[in-house]
Amino acid sequence: MLGSLPVRLANVFMVAYALDAALSLVVLGLQPELFLPWLAVLQRLLALFVHMMVFGCLFMIAVSARLPMLLLLGLCLSVFWLASGGAPFPLVIPPDAGLSVALAGIQLVFAVLVALRVRRLNRGSGWLLRDDTLETAAVGLMRPVRFVATLVVLVVPLAAVYLFVSLATWLQVETERFVSLDLSGIELADRRYVHAGRELRLVGMMHLGEDETYHAITETFDTEDTIVLEEGVSDADEMLTGTLSYARLAEALGLNAQQPIASYFSSQDGASVTPQWPVIRNADVDARLFAPTTREVLAHAAQVWGADQPAAGFWMLYTHLLENPEVADQFFYDIVEMRNHHLLSEIKEAFGHYPRVIVPWGALHLPQIERRMLEDGFVLQQETRRRILAWKTLWAAIF
Repeated sequence: MLGSLPVRLANVFMVAYALDAALSLVVLGLQPELFLPWLAVLQRLLALFVHMMVFGCLFMIAVSARLPMLLLLGLCLSVFWLASGGAPFPLVIPPDAGLSVALAGIQLVFAVLVALRVRRLNRGSGWLLRDDTLETAAVGLMRPVRFVATLVVLVVPLAAVYLFVSLATWLQVETERFVSLDLSGIELADRRYVHAGRELRLVGMMHLGEDETYHAITETFDTEDTIVLEEGVSDADEMLTGTLSYARLAEALGLNAQQPIASYFSSQDGASVTPQWPVIRNADVDARLFAPTTREVLAHAAQVWGADQPAAGFWMLYTHLLENPEVADQFFYDIVEMRNHHLLSEIKEAFGHYPRVIVPWGALHLPQIERRMLEDGFVLQQETRRRILAWKTLWAAIF
């Protein structure tokens, strides 16, 4: 490598970045005939080396007055972007449909663009940075000051935007767009399916939202020959410690906690009434079916949402699950998988008595239910989206 130590380190980083991209494409199957087991190990080691080099490169950018700041900073940021999943690309290319190959291809494109820019800096001679072709810059404290100013003015706002984009992407991918985020707020999907004279509605719900939206959703349930399969874990044997309530958090955010479906039906004087239609039936499991560790996590969660400082409690709960993966696996099986299996049996049983079934459940449950119903022959006929939460409501409550 030519040049001073900062230039040599920057060149090592750029070469490793390009090799990692090319090797990733090979390992991921663009040239499967070249694939060998040791090649995958080499690619992982090279990727780890690139990630470690990012921090050294950032330090060199901050202190070396001659390195091209924006060029190398952009390359470093691309490493973080690609490693975090490349949002919003998962919305276009599902993780199981070639997303890794696409991101490796994007990385290779970045590497080529950087190489072309370096060649231009070298006035058409060479593909690596050289001291003799880099501009002479002032030394001293000006470079660190410029670096910090660039972080504050450019990188911090970009990081905030990317955090929002990542959250929006994750929610839409995990819920298969039953939940979506945009610049106005959060929307939920209400999907209608038909098959053999039967009608199924899967209605995405959230524990926190705006009361008028909950009313607007439940008003559409008032249809003859219809049953609503309601969510809500029962506790007949009183095995749960504490009550998991979102009321306190909802009040702090200027929102409303979701209430039982029947409470949204009222008479002209405002009193709650039991409607003739729809029939409302709980279709959830009882807490006695949960593993003891799951009940312990739920008890802790009840304390978190009712605490004066829920953020600190939530962090403790999160770290507990992170440090105990077997507890986390059991918890997510009980909370999602087991309840979904039970709900599917309830849907099948309900269709034996009613031609229309409505399932207003948490949006994380519905993708699995949808896939199973599509396999059973149901066809999506209509989708309606409703805004459950507006950012301006949160903004007004917080500030």
